[in-house]
Amino acid sequence: MTLIQILPHVQAALNLTAVCLMTAAYYYIRQQNQAAHRACMIAALVVSTLFLVAYLTYHFNVGNVKFCRPRINPSDLFFHTGESYLIGSVNCTIDFSDARLCP
Repeated sequence: MTLIQILPHVQAALNLTAVCLMTAAYYYIRQQNQAAHRACMIAALVVSTLFLVAYLTYHFNVGNVKFCRPRINPSDLFFHTGESYLIGSVNCTIDFSDARLCP
């Protein structure tokens, strides 16, 4: 597996890390701990910058990745009756199991 193939997973891990750091920063600022808040925010900025570098590296090497539209089964589209109808909810199921790259 090449570095380019691993980059989407690295990007996901970097995004998760940034979210965790920003959540911790929010917690620390609510606790009036400005030093810890600042450290978490700076770390989140660094991790987000690494994400941007990974994202640009991936897309400069791979280009656009186009996916075909998912198949929508018309029998899965229906309106609920009764109470759900009164609030206007609609249940729509879209099948992504056959999502594939377009040629």
